[in-house]
This record gives sequence, structure tokens and C-alpha cells, in this order.
Amino acid sequence: MADISTNLRELSVAFFLISPSKYFPSINPQLFTEFCNKHIENCNIDITHISSNNIKFNSDALAILKNGFNLAVKLRETLGINGIKNIQWVGNLTQSDSPVDLIVNDYKLSLKEESYILENMGLYKLLNIISNSEDHPRGLHVFETFAKRDLFTWYETTRDLLIKLGPSRFIHNGSGYFSEGILKDNKLTLNYNNTSISKINNFSESTYADFKSRTNSKTRERVFSKWIREKISQSPIYVKAKSKCSQAAGDKIVSIYGKYIGSSNIQLLRLFRIHDYTYYYSKTTSTSVQIFQVPTIQDSLNKIIINKFYHSVPDSQLNIITEILNTQNNKTFSFRNELRYSHGQFNGTPEAKLYHERGADLSIMYNVLSR
Repeated sequence: MADISTNLRELSVAFFLISPSKYFPSINPQLFTEFCNKHIENCNIDITHISSNNIKFNSDALAILKNGFNLAVKLRETLGINGIKNIQWVGNLTQSDSPVDLIVNDYKLSLKEESYILENMGLYKLLNIISNSEDHPRGLHVFETFAKRDLFTWYETTRDLLIKLGPSRFIHNGSGYFSEGILKDNKLTLNYNNTSISKINNFSESTYADFKSRTNSKTRERVFSKWIREKISQSPIYVKAKSKCSQAAGDKIVSIYGKYIGSSNIQLLRLFRIHDYTYYYSKTTSTSVQIFQVPTIQDSLNKIIINKFYHSVPDSQLNIITEILNTQNNKTFSFRNELRYSHGQFNGTPEAKLYHERGADLSIMYNVLSR
């Protein structure tokens, strides 16, 4: 299930669409939970899914509720929703590729707040979209694939800095867990909660392959990456090695896929999350409410091309930038894929979250209904 704030954001809109009474500060988590479970199809939550406090909502949650109320009012006004015959919560279907969070009568709604993220897509999906292919399978690792030598150097630099800067024993008390790293007699021991223990002998000569084979996701995320973050992540030597790896991967990707600049294909519509059905993309903040009608694939064909494809590495973070041009209205729109380890350095496959740049105008493809 999604995090608390996401659940509350989506369900708050449904709550106030069903119960359009004036926003009331006395609303509490128990009332909210019982109401949603009773009136919203596919909703079966407990209080912990929408609040960190069983008795009352904190200030952040109340702000989400207020935004939900404002959006519900604007949706009623803009779409003419005068009666709720049926309302479904589908945003909790984690395996779904759909952007839709709520279905209200026949209206499909995608709900956002301050976030500029459109999708958490793997790099494989971005490169398949750009090249109009299915060449890359799920799980494509950006650094192992496009900058292997520099990844090895990044790991070796990390290893040497841990040996040099230590300490020989590292302790981290996380939320509900205990982590310990011990470096003694050239042997590295990573201990997570005394239930998952990894050991690397002759650590000073270990390779990236050794590290991958002799550790697991728990010890990498909860011990090794914590050690990096707390002790060496600000070291200029560490930052330089990480930046060089990011730069090398970006250079390679752009050198291979830059040839698609000027091309067009139907898969580009996936960047805008355009499907074979119409839905409404709604975004609310403390200062504004925006509602867009997202057209279908059929209505969007042959309108866009890849205008630019390049990369940037601010503060060692690899970003892939794809600028799209709508040839009918001559508007451009930039997407930024941030490629990074989301669960600790050197742990798993780096994610490629897709953002639209701040100030980017969604009217390049979406129909503006309210701003």
C-alpha cells in the first residue's frame, strides 16, 4: 500500500465528493476511516493507513485534507458532478500501470499535490520509449550497463575511504532496527538486527563483484549505505568518484540514443501517461487548483517529436532530460529522469523517477479546464 500521505490525499477527495459539507476541523482519523470504508468501493483501510496518530490528524494531514476539500469543490464545479452514484478507489492497486486514483461515476481522476513526479519508471522503460522498441528488459542497471568501469572505481573509492576514515566500528540505531558495521583485521562485517549478517574477508582488495555476492539488500541498505552517508558521503574524493560514474553513464546513454532526436513514435505518449481512455489530471496546492483533461491516444497521434535529449549531473546526481516538441502548437515540454539508488548506495537497481520540470506547461498535450 502507498504511504500515509498518498492514501490520505486520494481518499480525502473522495470523502469530500461524497460529503460536500463545509470543511470541518473536528474531523478525526476514526471518523474518516469508518466513512471511507463504508462509502468507497475497494476501500478497506485501518487508521494506520491514513494517520500516524489514532486520535487526531496532525498539521500536515490537516493541510492535505484541506487541499482535498478544495479539489473536491472544484471538481464538482468543473465536471458538473452533482450526485455520486458510484465511487471507486483504485490508487491502492499497486501493480496497476494506470494513472487513475479515483473513478467517480464515469469520471477517471488522477490526483496530485505538490509533487512534480509523473511516474516511477525504470530506465528500461524510458529507453524503450525513446527508441520505440522493447530492447531493454525490466531491471536495467544504469551504471552496470553504461559505466561499469567507473562504477567499479566508485566502489573501490568507497571501500578505501571507509578503511581510511572509519571508524572501525559503526553503529546506527534506525526506526525499529539496529545496524552495526565492524572493520577488523581487514574483514568487514555488516550486522542488521542480529538476523542478517554479511562478511567480506580481505576487504581492502575486495571488488564490486565481491561486494554484490557477499552482501544482501538488508545489510547494504541498513548498514553499508548508512555508514557511507554518515561518514564519507561529503568527502570530495567520494563525490568525485560518484560524479564521474554518473557523467560516464550519461555520456554513453546520450551517445547511443541521441540519434532519435527529431523522431516521433506512439510510445512517446507514455511519457505524458496518455492512454486509450480520457481521464482528468488534477493538481492542488495551498495556493491553486488545476484540472486538465487528458486526451486519448487516438486524439494525440503524430503531434510530438523528440526535440532534445541530453543529461546533467548536478551534485553527482545523474539526470536524463528529454524535451518534447508539439509540432501543432509549437510548445515544448521537458521531462527529467532522476537516476539514483533509492534504497541505499550500491543496493539494487537504481530507479529512474520521471518528473516534469518546474514551470513546464501541461497544456502542450492536456486540455486546460481550470487553473
